[in-house]
Amino acid sequence: MNRLMFLRLGTVSLILSLLTGSALGGIWFWPHGPDPQVVDATWLGRPSTSEQMRLHSDYPGDPYPFGVEKDYSQVGRVPQSHIDYPDGGSIDLYMRADGSKEFQLEYYAPSSAGKMLKHATHFAADGVTPDGEIAFRSTGTRQMSAVRQADGDYRTRSYLDDGQTLSGETLVGLGPLSYDHSAQLLSQTQWNKNHIVILTNILNQDDSRTISTFDDSGLPISVSSIAAGISGSSVTAYYPGTKVLRLKSSSTYSETNADIYRPDGTLSTHLTIGSASIEYFFYDSSGKRQTLQQLWYFDRDVKDGITRMKNYRLSTVTEMDAQGTPVRSWDIQLGSNKLWSSSVYNVVVDGEHWGEVRSFYDANGFLDRVSYLLVGEGSPKKMIDHTPAEAITGQPPPANLMILTPISDALPLPMADIGRH
Repeated sequence: MNRLMFLRLGTVSLILSLLTGSALGGIWFWPHGPDPQVVDATWLGRPSTSEQMRLHSDYPGDPYPFGVEKDYSQVGRVPQSHIDYPDGGSIDLYMRADGSKEFQLEYYAPSSAGKMLKHATHFAADGVTPDGEIAFRSTGTRQMSAVRQADGDYRTRSYLDDGQTLSGETLVGLGPLSYDHSAQLLSQTQWNKNHIVILTNILNQDDSRTISTFDDSGLPISVSSIAAGISGSSVTAYYPGTKVLRLKSSSTYSETNADIYRPDGTLSTHLTIGSASIEYFFYDSSGKRQTLQQLWYFDRDVKDGITRMKNYRLSTVTEMDAQGTPVRSWDIQLGSNKLWSSSVYNVVVDGEHWGEVRSFYDANGFLDRVSYLLVGEGSPKKMIDHTPAEAITGQPPPANLMILTPISDALPLPMADIGRH
């Protein structure tokens, strides 16, 4: 019988396993019999990354070694509720005697192949908590499967287009320090089509998390160790396809410091990330002399539990000469091109040498005062005041000095506090 013709209109497929008789209370069992490893979370090897890397699509304990749509028997009763979607798809709900939901079977819109199962879920006795799931592509091959283990953890597997080759696995449950009893991602692994690990994400026993990514040949791309309280976190990244260091960072509660390297190993950029600011220090080709410094402020955006930076606003820019000595700088009104102040260093004005000449501007960007400081002095020797009527405005930094250099979201952000906005 053609696999795609198995589910005709009006038939109902069971998911995840066969139904037993009433003596077992309607619970499910695996087609090949229960495997002790299926319900034992320690077989995942967490928190050992090396164990996680050894898992492949044919390892013991897979309740669906080669399952496709037709391998799952019928529920054998009429659904208590039926929902039709505008696109032709539908959902059947099967309820227990106490009114709780037991099965939810979602179908694709009927086609020449008949009524095909898309996604099905079995619920625990509360009718809310899923105990298992299985989903199929429109071609009929298995897309994912999931099972609630005896310890309460929920394991989900995803498969490549053939429906057999494992492409990913996640385990969700209570972490080692889950004081609020909320579920967390305990482990995650992704493989490419050649069964090479390309990602691992492990929650460690101290509540820290280790996230590692690899290229298709298995070479490391990045390793992030994220401490529970941020302090002590670190990120190491490599140029793809090589073992050449690209980035290395370390974090405390108040800031994250990161060094970015060129392929030849020289330092390109140093970053200092605060709770609401990021400062860039750019270096010349030798990696020893600073050429430019920028200070940006940003807003924090939390999505899917991850805090990211957005709405960058440039605050200060300092340009250096070939020896790494400051030449000029600008202090910019946040969110605009107007200046608060600008400075030039080591200049001669009217025959007199000054260490710094600093110009101050009002809220409208008009020149308000110019201060002259001798070399090595912190207080001005003389000041000249100006009025808005003179309509003298400052020039913002050149456009090439105001470019924002994107950074990786993998870099940990310090704890939020009240910063300058």
